[in-house]
Amino acid sequence: MWASKLQSQFGDYMLNHRRYAYPSYCRYMKDIDIFLTFLRERLGRAVTVADITRVRIEIWLGSMTHYAARTVARILTSLRQFCRFALRNRHLQGIMPTEGVLGPKCGPLVPRPLAEAEMRQLSVPEKDCWISLVKPTEKELAEIAEQYCIEPDDLRAALDEEERSR
Repeated sequence: MWASKLQSQFGDYMLNHRRYAYPSYCRYMKDIDIFLTFLRERLGRAVTVADITRVRIEIWLGSMTHYAARTVARILTSLRQFCRFALRNRHLQGIMPTEGVLGPKCGPLVPRPLAEAEMRQLSVPEKDCWISLVKPTEKELAEIAEQYCIEPDDLRAALDEEERSR
């Protein structure tokens, strides 16, 4: 079977059966297309499902030096999903080409602090905002607890001087 035809079936499966959001569907399709384009250029012909092998995936990974590690890891995840779909639908014969393929090492995501221009002070709290309480009184704690349905003890726990961040 042609890999492009299977890619189309996979996209249909993602949208209609797994109910992926459209942006996620587009990202998966683009990621798989990056790999299939690499194979098509390397083979000089249309790609079949049988052309997707572990060796070719590892060669492709080695050529991805111009992409960030997280991008390569995401594309590899998309390719793994695609191969699982192909295996489940009997387009791959008993082997998972991505099995044992190691992606790039990605460190933990570090939160990015907001620039001062990105911050704004709210006169009234809104959904998902940060409420800063500096040495709150019992009255302030009671008001916040009641207004946002938070247990007062949970608010007080953050004030524990012995508490250590992890």
